[in-house]
Amino acid sequence: FMNGTGVAQDPENAVRLFSKAVKLGSIGSMLALGDCYERGVGIRRDLSMAFTTYQLAAERGDPRAMLRIGECYEQAKGVEKDGERAFEYYQK
Repeated sequence: FMNGTGVAQDPENAVRLFSKAVKLGSIGSMLALGDCYERGVGIRRDLSMAFTTYQLAAERGDPRAMLRIGECYEQAKGVEKDGERAFEYYQK
């Protein structure tokens, strides 16, 4: 639904489905939902929620989420800017 591949594009429905999948433990959906929050696609932009959602995936060891967490700390997206924390996540 996010890209409209084979179905009508519907970002709001995609966010709803990502949210359900996050509750079931889908790391890919955690990243996708975090991206939606970060960009404001299909849902109101909320950098704090983007960070929180990326954290869920990072806690499960996902390197893509760790990169996004590092970017959040480096660029003060949803958290206070912290270069040391950003560096820690970039190294993971």
